[in-house]
Amino acid sequence: MKEEETVSVVSRYDQPISQTPSNVSVITDEDIRQFGATDIPTLLRRIRVATNPPLPPITTSILGRSNLAPEQIISYDAGDRSWYFNHRMKIRADGFFSHLSDLISVRNQSPSVSAYSNDQGSADIYGAETGVDLLVTRWLTGFANYSYDDIRQYFTGLVRRGGPHNKFNVGLRGEWETGISAEALYHYYGSALSPPEQSFADFAQQGLVPLPDPTGGAYNLLNLRTDYRFRRHKAAAGYPRDAEVAVSASMH
Repeated sequence: MKEEETVSVVSRYDQPISQTPSNVSVITDEDIRQFGATDIPTLLRRIRVATNPPLPPITTSILGRSNLAPEQIISYDAGDRSWYFNHRMKIRADGFFSHLSDLISVRNQSPSVSAYSNDQGSADIYGAETGVDLLVTRWLTGFANYSYDDIRQYFTGLVRRGGPHNKFNVGLRGEWETGISAEALYHYYGSALSPPEQSFADFAQQGLVPLPDPTGGAYNLLNLRTDYRFRRHKAAAGYPRDAEVAVSASMH
């Protein structure tokens, strides 16, 4: 009878593999040999992905590369904060620039072999943001924010990053001494282009799956909320605690 192997996990004492927690995976010497590797680093560089029905049985090995570089981003930003009308209005304005390069993707080397690669292209992102906060009265406040992004991409593969040109939101909040408060928030998110990954494109070319729409449509979201604070008491730690009931609704 073969003796069961033991491992040491977080508990720091040896225990049989069959008694380890379910979220612990044990890689044995035999697993490494069957995979065709000679050590753990080589094993981690070789990942196999197999398709399941209704797709045809295809096993693809994903290989790492010793010269794979980390993804890079270089960013610059500048901004200003100003207060007006005895600090009843605050205006924010920011501009930024980001340069992305060496994005990592998986590229097919053959029908059964893929490899991690650095894309030789790059992307430049130019953007601006502005916002205003208002103290209208003692019980009414409001805000508005707007941002714009211009993404210029020169990637050669399917590693393009998607993002909307325009986003903005506005909101009002009222809070009264009776314990009643209410708020209304409106959000707008512009359409964005996000090309599908290479695996989707390959399956679509073979007629196995439909190619997803690379454009995500714009959407609007309205949030309404009202609540009533009916009790306030001091916690044991000394800070005040509220008991309240609230009703909220969202529409898009």
